[in-house]
Amino acid sequence: MSYLLTEYVCDTKARMYSINNVQMPKLSALVFILAVAISACSGPTGTNPSPPSGLTQTVYAAGYADNSTPLAVAGYWLNGTWNSLGNPYSSSENASVSSLVISGNNIYAGGFAANTAGLFVAGYWLNGVWNPLTNTYNASMPANVYSIVVSGGNVYAAGTAENSSGSVVIAGYWLNSVWHALTNPYISTNNASVSSIVVSGSNVYAAGYADNSSQALVAGYWLNDTWKPLSNPYVSSYSASVNSLVVSGNNVYAGGVAYNSSGVGVAGYWVNGTWTTLSNTFGASNFATVFSLAVQ
Repeated sequence: MSYLLTEYVCDTKARMYSINNVQMPKLSALVFILAVAISACSGPTGTNPSPPSGLTQTVYAAGYADNSTPLAVAGYWLNGTWNSLGNPYSSSENASVSSLVISGNNIYAGGFAANTAGLFVAGYWLNGVWNPLTNTYNASMPANVYSIVVSGGNVYAAGTAENSSGSVVIAGYWLNSVWHALTNPYISTNNASVSSIVVSGSNVYAAGYADNSSQALVAGYWLNDTWKPLSNPYVSSYSASVNSLVVSGNNVYAGGVAYNSSGVGVAGYWVNGTWTTLSNTFGASNFATVFSLAVQ
């Protein structure tokens, strides 16, 4: 099983800090914080507000905690106190929060809950009440929310849904519970995924990857449904992926990983399509990646 971190974004209505959606292996016997939200900030979606000056603000930290079974229990810590969200289908199945947004007096926690058949059902908890998001291709196939944003009273929940046969993972987002697919620009029958969503004004940025005809992951983002590829700076035919997206003014920052000619993942970020390498201080032959990106 895998779990995800959530994006860094500060929405003028959502007022939140967090860290970006990136798939991570489950860490047994560890509590893994997946999203952090601080109840006050300023600035438009995709910009970075000033960090809190101390620990006097309300801090939400969301994700999951393994119980004694062990099963992943979805929930969040509010100033260090655990608030369980549980699993609306079965207490004997896993659930997790991938992304947290505070909007006014409302708490939105996006992620998944496994049903009695063990199927991942996408959705979000709104003030503790589960809101499932239907896989429109086949309700018996898995879906997941990796990133959630509230903007202008609308709820954008980005992630993936498998097709009717379970053979293809389709990228997209639910807008107020209605699925909006993002087409793989290379081959529609290949996988694609959204890891991070940002709403800036009337623009919707959804970042992640799309598999090409060689089954390599191509990093990029959809801007209002139009694919913007971000090339691998080392070997164009090797995989790369975006894990975190920030929009600041006219600039688009995309953090993630690109694989070099030795097959090693190299951490870095693209700014308006230009790659900046972030060196692994433990050795260039070791894997590194960017999970969270912030711009100040």
